[in-house]
This record gives sequence, structure tokens and C-alpha cells, in this order.
Amino acid sequence: MADYPNLRKWLILKIAEINEMDPSLRVEGRIVKLLICGEPKGILSDSKGFMVGVSIWPAGIATPPPHDHEAEELYLILEGEGELLQGGETRKVKKGTAVFHPSRVKHGIVTVDETMTLLWILSPGGTYPHLPS
Repeated sequence: MADYPNLRKWLILKIAEINEMDPSLRVEGRIVKLLICGEPKGILSDSKGFMVGVSIWPAGIATPPPHDHEAEELYLILEGEGELLQGGETRKVKKGTAVFHPSRVKHGIVTVDETMTLLWILSPGGTYPHLPS
């Protein structure tokens, strides 16, 4: 696979290529691939305007406890299904679902019976909010 250090031009990337990339982080059972990120630097590029990544949750794994952050966030579920908590409500989500989290709204997600893969976008970017301490 191609090397993408600090890419500064457009790129067409296939999901299969993302699946082959080494993880940027392993956080509480999840695999996180930071594609475009300010800190730590993303696999493809760095950016302060937004962050893009892919997270992979094995069955039964939750996000950090329901949390909020200044950045707005969009999830696009690529594989699997789970239960989403947002603003005190719980809903089922599955492959093909897009979810928007406004700034400062508590949210979290738990996988159900299978691994879930989701693409996420945070804006503004900067430092990835779930770095292990």
C-alpha cells in the first residue's frame, strides 16, 4: 500500500485501503485510525479545521462513557450495528446510518453482536479528544 505522510493534495481512498492501514491508537478495546488529524498527526494529513478517522469496536465494546466535546461530530456507520445514546435518548443504529452530534451534547455508542466500523468527522479539528491518559 502507498505511504501517505502528510499528504497535501487530493486523494481517492477506498475503504479496503483504510482496512489495511495500521491503527494509530488502541483505546479501551477500540482500534482508531486517525486519517486526518492535527494532534497526533493523521495517517494521511494534518489539519486544524477538521478531523477524520475510522474507529473499529469489537462486539460488546462501548465508546468512552457518554461524553461531550466542543467539536461537532458526524458518524457514518460502515459495518455492524449498535445502540446510540445522544442527549439522554437511545436508538438503534446500523450500517448506512449517519448520526450528527451537536457541540456539547452528550453521546456514546455500544456495539451489539458484531464488530462495528464507523467513519467519524469532527469539526473544528485540533487534538483527538479520546487520547489515552
